[in-house]
Amino acid sequence: GGAGGGKAQSDSEFLAQMEEERIVLSKWRRRAAYERTNPERLNAADHAMRVRASYCEEVCAFARHPEVWYEWSQWELLHGSSIAAVATAPSGPAGTPVPSGSASSAALIAPAKAGDLKSGGNALRAVAVLTLGMESLPDSALLAQAQAEILERFLVDGAKNGEKRQIGWAIKVMERFVKRAPTTLGFVLLQRLVRRHEGIAAARAVFARARRTLRVKEEDMTDEDRKEALAKAAAAEKEGMEEIEEDGTNEDSGDAGRIGGSSHPRLVTNRLKPNVG
Repeated sequence: GGAGGGKAQSDSEFLAQMEEERIVLSKWRRRAAYERTNPERLNAADHAMRVRASYCEEVCAFARHPEVWYEWSQWELLHGSSIAAVATAPSGPAGTPVPSGSASSAALIAPAKAGDLKSGGNALRAVAVLTLGMESLPDSALLAQAQAEILERFLVDGAKNGEKRQIGWAIKVMERFVKRAPTTLGFVLLQRLVRRHEGIAAARAVFARARRTLRVKEEDMTDEDRKEALAKAAAAEKEGMEEIEEDGTNEDSGDAGRIGGSSHPRLVTNRLKPNVG
């Protein structure tokens, strides 16, 4: 039986359930695609609010699917207009999962800011959508990489100090991801990002940290790690032998005192006399 005494699910039942879920998800995606065509010929602000409402309803039903959050963020990045953002109410459309008063919610409805030269404010809302998605899917490499890429490519004002600050945000996104969900893919993405902006030495440091974090086999150990492990094992063995010898000496001394009255411990050997046999 399953956990809690429930009936175990067979492979056929699982596949049937997954197929049903795929069909329902495809219908939600077709609905969002239909709203993006603006069939009612709404103005830019109303159209953006309508599309955003459809995505909000979709993620309420499929919050555990990273592709839904990713598609919404890409629409915000490429098509969400600043006029629509200003016109959107702070509480969001009905059924929205955006928490009231949070930083991500404020960014989602914020107008364009002076520093967003490349995106007109759309990148802020795309990042906010991905932040909401990672609250539901903290181990999704797709959402973390998408957010880091937007911060790297779009939220840079061209100034040297500002560029370094934004790149630092992108690296922090991947750093937090590999910390809460360490995977090979996450460390590879972080290493490539660090290599582009901080140099080969920093990338090698990320690689070394990944080896320490993800090590599962003996052959993955370096020579220094192997020597350290052998030294610890030898020290533990020596300490254990000393304890055994001390216990044996105390026991033998007690037996000698009881049997022969001698203070010298008995000598225990596994060699037999020549005449035995």
